[in-house]
Amino acid sequence: MKNKTKELEQKFEILKSYYSSNQFELALEKVKLLIKEFPNVPVLHNFLGLVLVRLQKTKDAIKAYQTAIKLNPRMSIAYSNLGNIYHKVLNDTEMAKKSFEKAIDAEPSFAVALNNLGNLYRDLNQPEKAIDCLKKAIEKEPKLFITYKNLAVTYSSMGDFKKSIEYYYKALSINPDYLECHREIALLTKYEKNNEHLQLMEKIFENSNLKDGNKMNLAMALGKAYEDIKEYKKSFDKYLVGNSLKRKTFNYDIRQDQKMFDIIKSSFNKKLFEKFRDCGYKNFSPIFIVGMPRSGTSLVEQIIASHSEVYGAGELLFVQKIIHDFSDRKPLKFFENIKNIKENMLIEMGKNYEKSSKINFEFDKYLTDKYPHNFLFIGLIKMILPGAKIIHCDRDARDNCFSIFKNFFAGHVLFGYDLNEIGKYHNLYKDLMNYWSNTIPDFIYNISYETLVGNLETESKKLLNFCNLSWDENCLKFYKTKRAVNTASLSQVRQPIYKSSVKAWENYKDYLKPLLSELKN
Repeated sequence: MKNKTKELEQKFEILKSYYSSNQFELALEKVKLLIKEFPNVPVLHNFLGLVLVRLQKTKDAIKAYQTAIKLNPRMSIAYSNLGNIYHKVLNDTEMAKKSFEKAIDAEPSFAVALNNLGNLYRDLNQPEKAIDCLKKAIEKEPKLFITYKNLAVTYSSMGDFKKSIEYYYKALSINPDYLECHREIALLTKYEKNNEHLQLMEKIFENSNLKDGNKMNLAMALGKAYEDIKEYKKSFDKYLVGNSLKRKTFNYDIRQDQKMFDIIKSSFNKKLFEKFRDCGYKNFSPIFIVGMPRSGTSLVEQIIASHSEVYGAGELLFVQKIIHDFSDRKPLKFFENIKNIKENMLIEMGKNYEKSSKINFEFDKYLTDKYPHNFLFIGLIKMILPGAKIIHCDRDARDNCFSIFKNFFAGHVLFGYDLNEIGKYHNLYKDLMNYWSNTIPDFIYNISYETLVGNLETESKKLLNFCNLSWDENCLKFYKTKRAVNTASLSQVRQPIYKSSVKAWENYKDYLKPLLSELKN
């Protein structure tokens, strides 16, 4: 028996080495063989789940974690890993919460699960609960540097930038190599020449042994710092380094997006809308705020959510979840077959959106959803929630695209790290928005970012009128609203209106030829 245990331990160490060196296919092959030899070892099934997640085999990963839990009902790490799938992959916040809570019930001192539950609460716009969980995680494991970073993110979402920076530095004190923190600090700092943090970043960047991931984050931080002190050539060079390194970390082919845009336009035609003209779920009317990332969606939501009757829910993935649930995670097939959908299914989808909203948020009447990429799904939203309001934020393409280039994003902005690809994607987006405007013209309210910042009160009144909301003076004081903001614009929406972002691209016009050559006039 001792020999068998030792053999298992040795083989498992080899498996972990495959995983840590990103040899996931080999790790999968070997762990399956080991499970045949040791079928009742829960840690092997949990490891299988980890490998399957990295190979994007979500359903199989869930089964693996569930098997681990069946073999050991108090296996907290398996519950926590399962929760991460529900949270980060399937956007099922209800199941994610249950999984994290089961992990904590099984092991109350399990700091990682407390950390993960804290992140979930932050994404659900419950920052106080998030902070409580994260601080409990630190109590259990004071050296868990990622939790300090997550606390910093949570405080910044609440507008407490001083405390946020403090926690980023605490994370760095535990793990000085976690240079992503420098990028986050840079976003919250207004630099002047001879700034100590700028000098520190320059010194670190000169290290020839810097790993690509760290160099990438530091380059973006320096790009922002040099922009603040108006050294635009230095700034652009660093932005270019950061984006180039980021682009190497994943595969992306814009032709796949082109295919999706084409399928959406061909599927959601006037004939389809006429067929389902009086269908959908009519008892719930969320306010959707859409557009390209960095187009002003966060500002518009902050204005509307400052109204006493509106709950600002932030970037929700409920529409995507509905599509995935009804298509077995094959959205292109879903769009292609939309013409054959039944009326009752449209009603069910609308009800599912309402259910997800009410499970996750407490609100009386109005709720905003400002996931920018919902512009892809305007046609579906029209069919399932005909009473919904769609606000489309439009911004000068040059400012919009370059602002994307200056930021890193979580999730779906794979086009955002190459100037040519950003330009091409922006063209696809504009074509689709023109299509929606021509096909369902009365469903969409278009607002220009430039017009909004130039005429805040007038445009805010128009926005509220479109949403059937009475005037509320608080909307002009949007920067004082104490709601959590979890987007790249979190620092901007904590300030009164400013116009310095308009035509900011002109400072870099000599370096933006790849972008400018792609953009349609």
